[in-house]
Amino acid sequence: MVGLNEEAVDDVTEQCQDIVEGYIIWKPSTDEFRAIFNALIVKKSPSIDEFRQQWETDIQLDQVTITITIPARSKMIADDIKEALLSLGEEKKPRVTRISEFISIQPNIRRFVYQAISSLLDEAKTQKVFVEAKNSTGLKLHGLSNIVTELKQKINSIINEIKQNISTSRLQLSSTESDLFRADAYKLAKSIERETNTIIRDVAADKTNSTLNTDENDTNSVITVVVNSRGQTIVVEKGDITKVKNVDVIVNAANGQLYHAGGVDKAIADAAGPALDQECRQIIAKNGGLPISAGKAVKTTAGNLPSKCVIHAIGPQYIDGDKQERPLLFSSVLSSLRLAEGESFTSVALPAISSKTYGFPLADCTNIVVRAVKQFFADYPQSHVQKVILLDMDDAACNSFAREVVIDHRNALIDDDDISNYELPPLTAKWCWQDDNGEKIYDENHTRQIETAFQVYLKTFAKSALIIPADNLKSGVIVNYSIHFLPNLKQMLTSNPSALNSRIVCGHQMRENTGYQRAIIRYPITQQAKSIPVTYRPKPLDLYDLKLVTTKVYWDIIGITNAAMQKAEAAIRKAIDSATIAEPFSITLNKHFDTHKKELIKIATQQQIKIDFQQECSGQLSMVLKGLKPNVAESKLKITSYALDTLKMQVDNDQIICIPKKWGDQTEGCTLVEIPRNDSDFARIENRMKETMTNVKIDKIERVQNIRMWRHYAFRHLELKKELSHMPNLQIEMELFHGTRTTLPSEIYHGEYGFDMTYSTSGKWGIGTYFAKNASYSCNGYDYKLPNGKRQVFLAQVLTGDTYDCKSDSSLRRPPKKNETKSGLRYNSVSGDTRGSKVYIVYENRVAYPTYLITFTV
Repeated sequence: MVGLNEEAVDDVTEQCQDIVEGYIIWKPSTDEFRAIFNALIVKKSPSIDEFRQQWETDIQLDQVTITITIPARSKMIADDIKEALLSLGEEKKPRVTRISEFISIQPNIRRFVYQAISSLLDEAKTQKVFVEAKNSTGLKLHGLSNIVTELKQKINSIINEIKQNISTSRLQLSSTESDLFRADAYKLAKSIERETNTIIRDVAADKTNSTLNTDENDTNSVITVVVNSRGQTIVVEKGDITKVKNVDVIVNAANGQLYHAGGVDKAIADAAGPALDQECRQIIAKNGGLPISAGKAVKTTAGNLPSKCVIHAIGPQYIDGDKQERPLLFSSVLSSLRLAEGESFTSVALPAISSKTYGFPLADCTNIVVRAVKQFFADYPQSHVQKVILLDMDDAACNSFAREVVIDHRNALIDDDDISNYELPPLTAKWCWQDDNGEKIYDENHTRQIETAFQVYLKTFAKSALIIPADNLKSGVIVNYSIHFLPNLKQMLTSNPSALNSRIVCGHQMRENTGYQRAIIRYPITQQAKSIPVTYRPKPLDLYDLKLVTTKVYWDIIGITNAAMQKAEAAIRKAIDSATIAEPFSITLNKHFDTHKKELIKIATQQQIKIDFQQECSGQLSMVLKGLKPNVAESKLKITSYALDTLKMQVDNDQIICIPKKWGDQTEGCTLVEIPRNDSDFARIENRMKETMTNVKIDKIERVQNIRMWRHYAFRHLELKKELSHMPNLQIEMELFHGTRTTLPSEIYHGEYGFDMTYSTSGKWGIGTYFAKNASYSCNGYDYKLPNGKRQVFLAQVLTGDTYDCKSDSSLRRPPKKNETKSGLRYNSVSGDTRGSKVYIVYENRVAYPTYLITFTV
C-alpha cells in the first residue's frame, strides 16, 4: 500500500480490511433458505434486484449448495444483511429501513471535522452504523435510517460551525523552500500540522480543490532568466501564451496564408476573437491574395487578448534541413522583434515557432530562436524591447529553451555564417485549391514546388510525382497530398495558348490516406522588378549572465484560531532557518580565478544559493556557500566536478600547447633536425612507409621544428578539442602523408601557414589540401623530386576532427553542414577513397603541421 502519508494509507487499509471481513458465504438452514428464496425470487416481495439496490451489494443465491454469498463492505453490514434476509420469511415482523448517506467534507477543514466528530463516530459504531470512505471528499454512513439521519444532522451542524470559525492565511515561499516541505511526501508539513492543529495546503499542487481564488498570473512559472550588460533580458517560462499578462505583444506561430487551423495559432485566434481573423484576411488581400513569405512577420490587433497586439511570425515548414529552413526561422523571429521595436513595445512573448505542426527539430528550433533573440539585442543595443519571454506549455520545449539560453553563442556565427542570410526568388504564379467555402491559397513553399512541377509537366507531360505535406486547415495537422495535373492540358493549351495568362484549373490534389480530391487552380503573377538585396551584417553577440530566479510558491495555512495559524507560520520559518546553512568550502584551481568565479556564480545561481568568495591562497579558491542544506550539498558536488574538469583540461591543454620535449631548448625560428636511425620514431615511420611501399629505402627523416607554426597549430588543436568535447571518443588528429609535387618542401615548413591553401588546386573533392593514409598514394606522382633523383614527402599531423565521408564532389569548397545538429556547424574535414587509399581533405589553414620531411628512393 503506497500513499502520500500514513493517514491516507491507514484509511485505505482499514477500508480494505472491512471489505475482506464483509465477504461472507453464508449457509442458512434449509427452511431459512427456502423462505428467503420464496420471498426474493418467487413472490418478489421485494425482488432480488430491489434488495440488492437497497443494500448496495450483489448477493447471490445458490440452490445447489444452499448458500448465499454476501459481498458486503464490512462485517457489520454483512450481519445486517443476514438479519434482513431472515426477516423476509417472517411476514408479520416489521422490516427495518436502512439507508446510506454521504456527507461532503471540504479538504481545507477535513482535519478539524474528523477531530470534532471522532466521538460521534465511535458512538455510531455501537449502534451498528458503518462509516465508509473516510477520505478527502467526505464520508459515507450506512445503518438504520433514524440513527443515520440523526447522526448526519449532528455532523453537518459541526461542519457548519467549523466553516464559520475557519480562517486562512497565505504564505509565500521560494521554490527551494517549498521543495523542503514537499520532500518525503510532505513529511515536514504534516509534522507541523499535527503540532499546531492546522492544515497546510500546497496551493500549486491543489488548485482544483482550493477554496481561495488564485491569481491567474500564477499559472506561468519562470524557469530561467539571463541578462546582458545593458539589462536586456531573456526569460524562459512555462505557461499559456493566450493568458500571459504584463507583456505588450505576443508572437503567433503562423502559416503564410494566415489561416488559423491548429496548435498555438488556433488557440491565439480563438482567444482573440473575430477581429484578428478579419485583419488577417485584409493583410492577405493587400498582398495581392498571395501568402506572406516565410521568414517575414506581420501584426494585427490582439482582440480580446490581454496584450496590445499580435505579431504573426511566418516560420518555415521543415523538410530536410537543406531548404533554407534555418535562416528562414532565424529571419521570422528577427522580423517579429524588429516589428515590435518599430512599435516601441517593451516586452514580447514568443513560443517555439515551427517546432510542432511544422516539424522543426526541437533542439535546432530553440537554438535558432534563442540566437535570433540575442542577435536582435546585439543589433539594437538601446532597444525599446527590454524583455523577451520564451513561452510554451510543453515541458520539452521549455527545458530545451532553458538549456539553450544559458549557452554562450558569441562565436556561433563564425561556423554558422549563413544562418542570417537567405534568398528566395519571386513567385511567378499563385496556386489555390478548391475548398467547400471557396478557394484557399497554398503557402509560399508549396506554391514554388507546385509551380516547378507544373513547368516540368508543360515540357514533358509526364505524370507528376509531387507530394506536398500541407497544413490541414480543419485539424491543424500535416497531411500528405499528391498533385495531379490534367491529362488533357496539352490539348487545352494547344487550342488556347493564352489560357495560362488567366485563371485556369490545372488538375487536383488528392489526400493520400483517403483519396479525397480537390481541384487546384493557377493564377499568373505580373513579374515585378527585382529589388536589390540589402546585405545584413549581424553585430557581435553579447555575453549573458544567469540571473537568480526566485519563483513565488503559495501555501495556505488553515486553522480554527489565529493563534494556531501564527504558531504554524512560525514553525515553518523556523524549519527553513534550521535547514539553511553557511558552509566553508574550497577547491584547487591553478589560475584564472576571475573566470572561474563567474562559472561558480552560475552554478550557485542555478542551485539557488549564495556564494561569498574568500581570499585566494596558493591556488586554493575559498568560499562560503549559504542556502538550504540540500542545495548546498548539490552545489558542492557540481563545484567539485567543475574544479576536477578544469584541472584535467589544464593538464591536457598544457600538453597540447607546449613545445614538444624532443625539440630541446629551441624557443624561436625553424630548424630541421635529422632523426637517428636507432630512434623509435625512425623505425615507426619506416614501417609505416613499407606498409604500402615494400621496396622503399629511407635516406633520412627530418623533424620540422617551426616554433611559430607549431603554436598556431597547437592553439587550433586546443580549440577543436573544445568544440568537439561532446564527442570524447572521437580521434580528432591523424598522422597522414602529403606530397608537394612541384612546390619546394621548404616553402611549406618555412611558411606562415605550413600547408597553405593558396597552393591548393581543384581535385576530386574540390579545392582543399589533400592528405593520404597510405604512403603509396602520396609518393606516386605527388612526391617532390630532387635533382639527385631522390624524393621527398611529408608525414603530417592533421586535425581531421569530425570527418564527413563521401563520394567525390569537385564542387566542394568547404566541408558540408551537419543538417541534423542544432548549431548548424560544418564538418571539419572530408574523406573518401581513391587509388587504393583513404584520403582526407581540409579546407582551411593551420589545421595541419608538417611534422616530418622524409627523403627516400624506390
